[in-house]
Amino acid sequence: MMKKLKLCLITASILTSSAYAGDLSVTLGGVYNSANSNASLGIPILGAKLKVDAESHLDLAEKNLSPYVKIEYNFDSGNSVYMDWRSLHRHARTSVSSDPIKILGSEFKANATLDLNLDIDIARIGYAHRIISTDNFDLNAMLGVHLIQLSGKGGISANINEGGQDWLSFNTKGKKNSLAPMPNIGVRGSYRLTQNLGLSSHLEAFMLSTRLFDGHLIDFNFGAYYQITDSLILNASYNHYEIGVEYGDSLLNANMGVDFSGPMLALQYKF
Repeated sequence: MMKKLKLCLITASILTSSAYAGDLSVTLGGVYNSANSNASLGIPILGAKLKVDAESHLDLAEKNLSPYVKIEYNFDSGNSVYMDWRSLHRHARTSVSSDPIKILGSEFKANATLDLNLDIDIARIGYAHRIISTDNFDLNAMLGVHLIQLSGKGGISANINEGGQDWLSFNTKGKKNSLAPMPNIGVRGSYRLTQNLGLSSHLEAFMLSTRLFDGHLIDFNFGAYYQITDSLILNASYNHYEIGVEYGDSLLNANMGVDFSGPMLALQYKF
């Protein structure tokens, strides 16, 4: 599925560049993320609740360097289309052992090993329309969709041994992929401080609430840019991305949240 997102990104850029005579820009960079992933599952009638923190309980890496790619095409003075892609891929392998347990004179011990890949790929496709423009300030309204792909792959092996000999053992593996489109609206702006230096920011959001389901998405960026040449621009910014889903009824409560944020450094080239 990740290959499909990359293919969409490349295809869209080719079609756009061939359809209009305007300004095409390509941005390449990297984001140093600090990630937080958690989930909980509850059964109200039993008063039971299970909480899992992926970084603490599953030993997924909290810090991660992720690539970033963006293509934008300005087809007139106030309108543009854009598409970008970012990813957060993590792997964890951890082993746990229980303390010895004595049962009917025999000593038992349980061991387990978890091997897990959790990948998040996000492609953002959108349209921007300029609503304010002065010599130093630009403000755009944005409308688009985030394509969020969640991929999980892993396995768990465990055994219970008695006196150094395996008494019970099992090994299981699984794989799950899902693609979720989430529409969003937002704004972005830039302010020129000097001829070459300026500030830029964007905020996009999506929220949905029903009787049983609540979900939200927040994409925030704030930083500075320096125009090295007429065609080459250096961008340094802080990014925050957040996804949250909650479900609840009289039988089951569940929620999942993923957020990652950190500094990004990127080069933008205008053709």
